[in-house]
Amino acid sequence: MENRINPDGQYRAKQVAKLESICLATVYLRLARGEYVAYKDGRSTLIPGSSILARRAAKLKPARFKAPPPAPARFHTIRASGITEGAAP
Repeated sequence: MENRINPDGQYRAKQVAKLESICLATVYLRLARGEYVAYKDGRSTLIPGSSILARRAAKLKPARFKAPPPAPARFHTIRASGITEGAAP
C-alpha cells in the first residue's frame, strides 16, 4: 500500500493505523474522541481520507521564526594603499 492518503478514499481502521504509524487501539481512541469522522459499512468501520488529512492539518502548529540579529555595520574606505576595513568614512 502506498503511503499517500487519497482525500476521496475510504480506509479501514487497520489501514489508518498503518498510514499514521500508530496502533489499532489508538485509531479507535481517536475515533472515540471525535478526531476522525467514521462510517459503518456492515461490520467495517470506514474512515474517509479527508478526515485523516483534516486531523493532520489541525494538529500542525504554526511555524515561529526568530528575527535574525542585525548585521554588524562595516565601513570600507579606499585609500591609495588599498582597502581599509573598519574605518568610518
